[in-house]
Amino acid sequence: MNIYKIYKNNYYIFFIFIFIFPLLRYLPQLFDGVLLDYAFAVERLDSIEPWYKDVIRYFHFYIIVLITKLSALLHISEELIIDLLSATFLALFCYETKKYSKLFFKLDKHWCNLAAFFTAIFPVWHTLVSFNISEYLFSFYCVLFGYRNFLNKKIYNKLIGIFFIIISFEIESNLSFVIGLSLIHILISTGRKDDEITLKFFLSIILISFSYYFLKIKYFPTTGYWATYNELNINLLSNLSIQNLIKNIFNYLTFLIAFIWLPLLLFFKKTNSKISFKQFYFNEYFLLILLSAFAIFPYLLLNKYTYIYHLADYFQRHAFKHFCSR
Repeated sequence: MNIYKIYKNNYYIFFIFIFIFPLLRYLPQLFDGVLLDYAFAVERLDSIEPWYKDVIRYFHFYIIVLITKLSALLHISEELIIDLLSATFLALFCYETKKYSKLFFKLDKHWCNLAAFFTAIFPVWHTLVSFNISEYLFSFYCVLFGYRNFLNKKIYNKLIGIFFIIISFEIESNLSFVIGLSLIHILISTGRKDDEITLKFFLSIILISFSYYFLKIKYFPTTGYWATYNELNINLLSNLSIQNLIKNIFNYLTFLIAFIWLPLLLFFKKTNSKISFKQFYFNEYFLLILLSAFAIFPYLLLNKYTYIYHLADYFQRHAFKHFCSR
């Protein structure tokens, strides 16, 4: 395989490491990332360990432990490893976008690569200057990778899929997102009249999600400062008032402004494409909006929002999965 063909099939990865990675190297850790800088500087991970364990994000903490081990073994700075991992997590996330473009919508390689590229230029990755936000991105990658493996009929792949889906739940919004992912998949399969996904599979995803949620509440509740963090209760229903919903949904919809022209590209695509503009626009595009609803629902319930114009907003991490549904 020649270099041009490698580039043509993976140019979104080249973009990430040529344009995004240098920016991560240039900028220091910001937001909550300064806590990591402090822990590395004083060589005391116990200063941040309670922060991760009180909020029940053990796997995220183990990534930090691994970084310190690699730093000592390879004699390079933790900051360099963090920046490399952040760029790698983004590349993996974009790769999953490419895979799902084929899995769900049967797009050809050209359009799958474009989907990955547009994910790479989504205007929220500046938040990766805080490595704990990069860990959010890793969890979002895990839910996508896990779901794809859980689809496989081999037991080995299913077990891998369940493992990655479960560790992705350290970011609680994935509990809703994976159900939405499975729902639109079964709707797509029904429309195509194939057996790619069954009702039994969809119910299995719901069972995994709800089982994790209730087991976590009973046996692994958040503690300390995070004791009520993202805790569901009857009072949260007030956040679903018409006024809040209109305001928050509008704010999330601003991310469409940067990419509202994308459906028009389908209209001008080559005539030999496998999917027509009319079919995509009126069927699959509606399902993407439905998936978007599942992606943002947990944040709407907690009255958390962000919008595209807040380019320095720490809360733009809430929009990461929003692009999966675009």
